[in-house]
Amino acid sequence: MGKKEKEKTKKGVSYNADGTVKTCVFCEIIAEGTRCVYMDEDVAVFPSRAGDAATHLLAVPRRHITSIHTVSREVADAEGLLRALDVRHKLFSPEEVERSVAVFHRPPFTSIDHLHLHILVGDYSTLKARLKHTPGGCWRRWNLSLQEAHARLAACKL
Repeated sequence: MGKKEKEKTKKGVSYNADGTVKTCVFCEIIAEGTRCVYMDEDVAVFPSRAGDAATHLLAVPRRHITSIHTVSREVADAEGLLRALDVRHKLFSPEEVERSVAVFHRPPFTSIDHLHLHILVGDYSTLKARLKHTPGGCWRRWNLSLQEAHARLAACKL
C-alpha cells in the first residue's frame, strides 16, 4: 500500500504534497463561468464577494498564478498579463474608468492565493474598504496599484 499524500490548503487553494495546485476557488469559478461578467482567453472577471464598493470586481488570470510577487517568475509576458488584467475600458464608460481604482493586494494580505486585480467603481461600502483599496494610502503595504505594478515590473522589482 502506498503512502497517502498529504494535502495542504492555504487561502482558498489546495496543494498536492509536491506543491502543485490541486484545487483553487478562483479556478473553479472560472471553469464554471456562470458568475463571470467578462471572459477572454487570458482573463475572467467576476463580482467580489466582499462588495467593498458600489461595483467591486475581480479580474483574474485564467491560468493559476500565485500572486503579484510571483508574476514575473510564473509568466513569460508579465507586462502583457498586467495589460490584459486591466479590463476597465471594456466594462465601463470613460468617466467610470477615470473614477475607478485598480489594485492588487500584496502577500501576506491576500485572501486567495491566485493573482487578482480588484477593480472598484463608485462609493466604498465602509471606511475600512476605502483604506484597504486606496493606493499609497495608510495601508500602502497592503496594496499595489496597477500603475505601480507596471513600474516595478519595468524596473525588475516584481
